[in-house]
Amino acid sequence: MLLAMGEHMMQSGEAASRTDLHLPRHQVAFIQQIAAVAKKTVLILFNGRPLVLTDVVGCVDAIVEVWFPGIEGSRALVDIISGARNPSGRLSMSFPYANGQVPVYYNALNTGRPAQRSDHSPRFLSKYLDCPNTPLFPFGFGLSWHHTTLSTLRVTPRLVPGGRITVSVTASNSSHTAGCETIQLYLNDCVASIARPALQLKAFTRISLAAGASQVVSFEITENDLGFYDAEGARRLEYGRFRVFVGLNSADLLEGEFYYAES
Repeated sequence: MLLAMGEHMMQSGEAASRTDLHLPRHQVAFIQQIAAVAKKTVLILFNGRPLVLTDVVGCVDAIVEVWFPGIEGSRALVDIISGARNPSGRLSMSFPYANGQVPVYYNALNTGRPAQRSDHSPRFLSKYLDCPNTPLFPFGFGLSWHHTTLSTLRVTPRLVPGGRITVSVTASNSSHTAGCETIQLYLNDCVASIARPALQLKAFTRISLAAGASQVVSFEITENDLGFYDAEGARRLEYGRFRVFVGLNSADLLEGEFYYAES
């Protein structure tokens, strides 16, 4: 069963802010009722913003996010649903778990309290009482007909001024279907003179993987990737420890580290 749901075009765009990001109540009820009797249910979403889908995601077998696709969107949608094309799109925005999480984005700053564990009190953490900290669907997320796994992250341990280091990972297609995958690299400056984001997307690459194939994917990092602008608008480059992450989205990541220091 294919269910085309979402927002009216006038609900998005300029002067169209919303306080409730759920689907309309009658749509949610309809999805739940159909899913209860249908063998398979695919939700096709037409919308102009990330939505809160926690009340329907457990009812459907798949979600196809098409946004407002334009006049050729129907052809692309038919190709994807029929299996003529293997979808390879990835989310450019995080989808919140609840309205109260907004704004939610992958490159947020760390807070003054730990998120998961505290030696002082189990209560005083940077978390919600009634939902996870993480979004329902993170930045960079997307599913395809194939399935890719990442392994064997290798990071050159030291970057010197004017030099470059290599980060590599092995991408493996563990399915019987060929497909394109987007491998994403993120950095975190562990200690800096001003607060730095927990993650920053620094590079990504798309690769084609045959069924059952593996490929080593490499990135290069230079000191240009480490700089930032301070409160005075000046470009700064500071020595120290950096964490590097490689993954298929901003939540499912392999982690390593390197030091930027004089030789």
